[in-house]
Amino acid sequence: MEIGETLNVYVMVQNVQYYEIFESFFARPILQNGVYRGDIKWWGFTNVLERNEDAFTEITHFTLEIPIEGKKIELFIDKNKSMIGGEFIFDKVPNLVREPRTVLGNGKLKLLMTVD
Repeated sequence: MEIGETLNVYVMVQNVQYYEIFESFFARPILQNGVYRGDIKWWGFTNVLERNEDAFTEITHFTLEIPIEGKKIELFIDKNKSMIGGEFIFDKVPNLVREPRTVLGNGKLKLLMTVD
């Protein structure tokens, strides 16, 4: 990441045991295609391993994305639909998305400095 770049952060709560599998098979290929197309610079998916006693216990995962200024991820393009199994299945996914996880919120961070 370069100084001045922004990082979008999405805070997630896992609702079902297969949530990470869902992200692997649905979100990851679509977002990888967004990177290939130049719509975003980078995307990552993390899980919370440890927390202190003051941390929110509900939060289980974060997704992170480095956007490209002036660009937007194109979700509903034919390539994404074909990767997920066709238009019929792709159109059913929004109903499935609500079940595996809840998005608690999001934020935008700006990188101010780094050390090596």
